[in-house]
Amino acid sequence: MTLAILMQRMMLGGQAAAPLALNFNGSDIYGEFTHPYIFTGDFGIVISFKTTDTVCSLTSAINTYSTRLQVYIDSGGTMGIWHATTLIAETLAAVNDGLDHVAVIERAGAGWTLTLDEVPQDTGSGSGDVSIERVGQHNSSQWFNGQIPSIGFIDKSGAEDVTQLFILNNGSTTSIPIFGGGAEEMTLHGVDAGDWS
Repeated sequence: MTLAILMQRMMLGGQAAAPLALNFNGSDIYGEFTHPYIFTGDFGIVISFKTTDTVCSLTSAINTYSTRLQVYIDSGGTMGIWHATTLIAETLAAVNDGLDHVAVIERAGAGWTLTLDEVPQDTGSGSGDVSIERVGQHNSSQWFNGQIPSIGFIDKSGAEDVTQLFILNNGSTTSIPIFGGGAEEMTLHGVDAGDWS
């Protein structure tokens, strides 16, 4: 499956279901995957979001910090892609304008690309395992404030691509199931019924 098809599924999945959105509050809401996503080779990530905030993380890893992939919005509002402690790529302009955005992060070999709303932004290089454990939080000072309607992953390291997608629109206070069924889920922390709109 290509990243373009994954993006289409994200949009169709969001439209087909109830029009709910989880409002990350910037202080105690985050999602945690049943198992960390660990990529050892080529991969792609598609994440949709909107925010007016700065100094916040859309994704990160806590227990696997040395291999973490952190999608971070800095004090100027631009989005940066960090692998461990290295800035790999960043957007050309601020993304904290309160509009809907879709970011695509790809790695092929040691080459990385970042695309925002289908417009190429930046490239970088870096190898080694990459891990993601959480959505909406990095540490006690970098909580996401805004909406993350969906996040999807493509692992391209095997004989066939493995795709997994989470659409955050079910109104649950406990978990988000993987799109299409399966054992994986995103456990929600700090979510009350009033956090959905």
